[in-house]
Amino acid sequence: MRGPTAVLRWRWLRVDMWVVYGRMREAVMAFVKDMLRMWAHSWKRFISIAMITLLGVAVLTGIYAGCRDAFRGTDRFFDAQGLHDI
Repeated sequence: MRGPTAVLRWRWLRVDMWVVYGRMREAVMAFVKDMLRMWAHSWKRFISIAMITLLGVAVLTGIYAGCRDAFRGTDRFFDAQGLHDI
């Protein structure tokens, strides 16, 4: 069932796919360039957000470690005094 028109149709489809691929590649490259320009322009904002995030993680880690240490210290104190929980 393959005639000369089917072969021509597939050749045109193949050419169209390469044209679409080329246009998509150009669009992706434009997006990448725009993203890099934006990062280069606002690197101070990125650094400040990263520092705020790092400080928040450090504070929460310290609170968590302090709570665990307080519970262990309280347990040692109760054991040393002979006090018992209900």
